[in-house]
Amino acid sequence: MMPDDGGVVEEAYSEISGDSSFHNTKAPGGSRVLVMSGLPMSGKSHLSNLVNERMDSQVYIARADRFRPVVAKLMGRKEPAYDSREHRLVFAVGERLISGALRMGWSAIADATNLRDDFRQWAIRPQSARTASPTCL
Repeated sequence: MMPDDGGVVEEAYSEISGDSSFHNTKAPGGSRVLVMSGLPMSGKSHLSNLVNERMDSQVYIARADRFRPVVAKLMGRKEPAYDSREHRLVFAVGERLISGALRMGWSAIADATNLRDDFRQWAIRPQSARTASPTCL
């Protein structure tokens, strides 16, 4: 369910995905989602980059710390506040980004702290809708 966001999710999705080959080019193979979970600075982004390199850059990495500032800006903020409304919008944008990549046949990595199960759902729902199980690390 999309939060009532006054268009923030759609506008953020358009701004972030507009020039992404993962949302505009069909992938050569099947798709899956890897959900990274861990404390800040624990190596999630580093591992995501290693997986992407190993897969010849054929993976879309949805990094919450990269699209959170876009969401904050569209909410009229100078910087992220990390409050519950912003979290809901960030997760909604992330879900759209992963769904878009999966629709085009790309695999995706959800790179965020994702410490609680309810915080991981933004990354799990798009894959679950495709009748396959995501992998959580």
